[in-house]
Amino acid sequence: MEHAAVGGVARADGLLLETSNLVVRFGGMTALDGVNFTLPHTDLRAIIGPNGAGKTTLFNVITGAIKPTEGHVFFAGRDISGLPPHRISQLGLSRSFQLTNIFPELTVQENVWLGINARKRAPWHPFTSGKERAVVSEELGRLCTDMGLADKMDANAGSLSHGDQRLLEIAIALSLNPRLLLLDEPTQGVSPQEVEVINGVIRDIAKTRGVMLIEHNMATVLNVAHVVTVLHYGKIIAEGTPAEVIEDPRVQEVYLGTARVSAPGR
Repeated sequence: MEHAAVGGVARADGLLLETSNLVVRFGGMTALDGVNFTLPHTDLRAIIGPNGAGKTTLFNVITGAIKPTEGHVFFAGRDISGLPPHRISQLGLSRSFQLTNIFPELTVQENVWLGINARKRAPWHPFTSGKERAVVSEELGRLCTDMGLADKMDANAGSLSHGDQRLLEIAIALSLNPRLLLLDEPTQGVSPQEVEVINGVIRDIAKTRGVMLIEHNMATVLNVAHVVTVLHYGKIIAEGTPAEVIEDPRVQEVYLGTARVSAPGR
């Protein structure tokens, strides 16, 4: 793959996301230590590792929540290192959070509409054209249907099950029409049945755009990820297919324990 120089830093062409020698320090603690990885378009990447490995810090740097101490982040060939979160979002990168981030007092459709409205940057009021209202309504309905929430559009978000709230949060993130979606523990605290639904949604999303997820549920990682990146003390210690990663002795030692883990049938 050819490389081009941007600001004196070599980067790979044709990638959706790339980090180059990424370092983040908080005082005397190094949270990320020379992280280099690439993400092709429509890839589904899982980031795993023990607590404190640097997973959330990596997401925070990519989305602009914190600035890297050293190194660069490229999105679609553009250096986004240090850009504010709203600018990075406008470029086509959206994120859900570890803790559900919705407006519980609003309805499902009102929550999704806020995301659509933020992207279009035009309020929906009585003077908005009928054509525009129809386009927004169609998109809103499609997003809710894709998440299995079509019959709950008028329900308050706070009344939903935790799994449905996670799906609503994904719908809100998708309402920004991102090229890359970052999901922070999307199956945390949900029932096994809801995990299967969320896994299916993630697979469908990855057919048309890039997806990165932080996930402690190894069943989800093994069943949905195309590639797994393992962080430990801020460094990448392993990367490959789920089957390759779980056979790596370093991963067995620092993350999965000494017990052998088998990949699910495919």
